[in-house]
Amino acid sequence: MKISKVEIRNFRLLKDVRLDLEDDLSLVIGKNNCGKTSLLLLLERFLGRGASSFAFEDLNLDVGRALATWITSDGAEQNRPEDVKIQMLLFITYDKSDDLSAVGDTILMDLDPNNSTIVLSFEYGVDAAALDRIREDFINENKRRDEVKIDSVSAIDFLSQEHDKYFKTRRKSVLFDLEHCRPDFEHYTDLDKEKIKLDRIIRFSALGARRDVSNKETDNTLSAQSAGEYDRIIATNGELEEVERFKDSLVKADRDLDGVYNKLFGGVLNDVAQFGGVQKDESRIKIVSALRSSRLLKDNTIVKYASGYDGHDLPENHNGLGYLNLISMIFELRGVMQDFSGTVEAPPANINLLFIEEPEAHTHPQLQYVFIKNIKELLNRSCNPVGRPAFQLQTILSTHSSHIVSESSFDDIKYLRRNEGEVEALNLKDLENRYSDRPSWFKFLKQYLTVHRSELFFADKAIFIEGDTERILMPAMIVKADQDCLIEELESGTDLSLPLQSQNISIVEVGNYFRTFEKFVQFIGLKCLVITDLDGGQRVPVLDDAGNPKQNADGTEKQRNEVCATDNATLTTNETLKQFFRDPEGTSPISFQNLKDIPFGKKAFLAENGSWIGHKEGTLRVAFQTEETNSKGTNYQARSFEDAFLHVNYDLLSDACTMDDGAVKNDHPFPSLTNKHLRTFLANRKAYEMAEKGIDSKPSFAIEVLLNSQEKPKTVKPHEDLELDEQNHLHLFGNWNTPEYIRAGLIWLRQS
Repeated sequence: MKISKVEIRNFRLLKDVRLDLEDDLSLVIGKNNCGKTSLLLLLERFLGRGASSFAFEDLNLDVGRALATWITSDGAEQNRPEDVKIQMLLFITYDKSDDLSAVGDTILMDLDPNNSTIVLSFEYGVDAAALDRIREDFINENKRRDEVKIDSVSAIDFLSQEHDKYFKTRRKSVLFDLEHCRPDFEHYTDLDKEKIKLDRIIRFSALGARRDVSNKETDNTLSAQSAGEYDRIIATNGELEEVERFKDSLVKADRDLDGVYNKLFGGVLNDVAQFGGVQKDESRIKIVSALRSSRLLKDNTIVKYASGYDGHDLPENHNGLGYLNLISMIFELRGVMQDFSGTVEAPPANINLLFIEEPEAHTHPQLQYVFIKNIKELLNRSCNPVGRPAFQLQTILSTHSSHIVSESSFDDIKYLRRNEGEVEALNLKDLENRYSDRPSWFKFLKQYLTVHRSELFFADKAIFIEGDTERILMPAMIVKADQDCLIEELESGTDLSLPLQSQNISIVEVGNYFRTFEKFVQFIGLKCLVITDLDGGQRVPVLDDAGNPKQNADGTEKQRNEVCATDNATLTTNETLKQFFRDPEGTSPISFQNLKDIPFGKKAFLAENGSWIGHKEGTLRVAFQTEETNSKGTNYQARSFEDAFLHVNYDLLSDACTMDDGAVKNDHPFPSLTNKHLRTFLANRKAYEMAEKGIDSKPSFAIEVLLNSQEKPKTVKPHEDLELDEQNHLHLFGNWNTPEYIRAGLIWLRQS
């Protein structure tokens, strides 16, 4: 028996969410504010033993506002809200091997052997009669306030203060309609009215992210947890030989201490005896030892760790928070698993659900790898205790850690994403269906994401780049884009969007293979900038050893693509550009001339039914080289990032690499550039030849750009309308320029 699916409605951001659960471990991931913690809280509210009450603010905003609008409207039946409730549905599946004695005929709604699904509904809401009372009481309260001359109460404030008078918690077993594969809410059993407990069916426990550990000198959390571990051992297996030996040791210690106490406290005992009493020895007292096993452990047991220095052990609070957190989780897990295993009087439940929230707290990446590699084995071992009945366990683990994700099974991942203000849950294994026509791409993506780039799951935006040069220089180009926007803000008096440096952006190097990421980007709804190269080329004949053109079987001339400067180019060899930009009929790639002439506004795309559609409000933008004029007045259409960068930064190389007479220095600060081609470039300013032949190492060249970067002052002119005086700013990387196609793309990405 297991929970196959959880459906949540109207709880905070979780307005209508369906989350599939795996048999063993479900890894729930997503960006901040996507509902991971809300999922845990709702499970605790409905399934926790000490379930806490709801607040009105827990109700989804749209539903709460609709209710508030209705109770203030004129017509009682106008816009009357329906289903004003927080609801959680658990879909439980079972098979012939499961023991169904706990569910009984009241919970098991359908005896059809083909129907193996139980639906449990947990609700916190109002019925129709309560809705009418809310409206009436709200109106009467404001009438009363008006009579006593005090401010009226708003609908939201009234509901926030009084909601618990009208909202009630209800538990139901709902018939699962096998024909339509959905719950039939017309047929149900009221579990509260029937006084049916669910302890035998499902038991829930959680390890929250806020674990009670610190490395303060006075903290002994782990030592206290050892006492708890002892209590659980006694409760579940009190007949162990070690337990009896421990108790015998305490009895002996009591006798020995009685004698010591009699001598130690003899003076005060005699003084007390002198005060006498009505009867003989009435005021004579004794101080005896009464050691209590669990209390002794809690107050006196100390957890230490080996220091590796002359066998001397150190106290727990000398350890780092990461290890303390990891060890504390192990203690907590053992306690939870002991609870799940039950007792002779209360055997394990049919379903045991464990939620572990953000186990990565305080831990460095290596510890996170260790945790996720070992957690499944630890839980499996705990589910099969020696000498005791085995029990089933399902675990939900939420995390922000890309390191944990990278070591997890791809099929276990559940991705929560916000889409137009609502949260939806996606199964990463369903992504494979979108790659059915390209299974090799999915295999590559699966390996790439789990090994190298799992941080994409947690990014708000992404920049896809081709090579090492862009990767090394991109952080600096982001700084420069933010600096340009700051100047624009000051000069225009308008606040632009959040700086790129303050946004959660992942930079991913994919070469010329962005197409393998297209469907993934659509799947998780990621806004991204794809920076690629124009890659101009031309068709040339294939020559034999004698230099003569080869022939195809049909007698036509055999040809191949050859890279060339854009002046001579007739096509692009870039597969990404071929995919995104087609001719007007969409049947073939766009012509090279038309590709060069595409304006910036036509390079954005929106995902629609698995395809990319050109749209000005698109969430994906493709950026490639455009014609630019450098400081010498030279116009040039670059083919790659390197020649675009060389073209717009002619002055950087000229100033750094030449002497006063214009000759190239022998020891100039760009050793990755060959002097022969550098001299030619500085003379004829042809960036293409320099980029293709004059750079020995592109990564080295990028690093040299950063090493030779300088700060430059930037003056903001006075603005009378804004009462803005002239300002001077010092800009980082001020002695070189970002190619315009990248700068414009970054500023686009900067926008919300």
